[in-house]
Amino acid sequence: DLHSFPTRRSSDLFVMKIRLSAVLVLAMICMLLIPSALLKARDINMVMDGRQLWPSTEQGMPYIKDDRLMVPLRFLSENLAMQVSWDAEQQQITVCNWDNSMAHIFRVGSVDFIKTYAGVQEWLMMDVAPEIVNGRTFLPIRAAEELLGQIDWDAESITVSIEVSAYNKKPW
Repeated sequence: DLHSFPTRRSSDLFVMKIRLSAVLVLAMICMLLIPSALLKARDINMVMDGRQLWPSTEQGMPYIKDDRLMVPLRFLSENLAMQVSWDAEQQQITVCNWDNSMAHIFRVGSVDFIKTYAGVQEWLMMDVAPEIVNGRTFLPIRAAEELLGQIDWDAESITVSIEVSAYNKKPW
């Protein structure tokens, strides 16, 4: 009969439903990942005591990982004229302020770190461990707050603002 449509078998319909479901799930996953991918692709602004900081690719660019802003430790520390040393064997970074009255010791892969101030040592904990990316050590910005001073994040402008604590500033 010329007016009848070909019928599909139930197994063909089942396969089509599975494929359509897989495509919809994949599309939903992509939609969830797009905002964080865009955030990684855009430059993250860094402002310290009101002045714009411009990290280079060699120094390490800040990035977002698991909803945490990761910042290049050496870049931040050296902008404060802090001393940074690296112990490759221990995978450990030591950051000291200008007069060595304060030090922080971070170990790559560990959420624990040591703060020493005026000769008193204190163990502290961060929620994300420092990591090495392209030969640079990155620290979650909230852990850097302990090191630097007050830190504010503006998600709309993608800007991290750092107000350096008085004990971290050089007196001149």
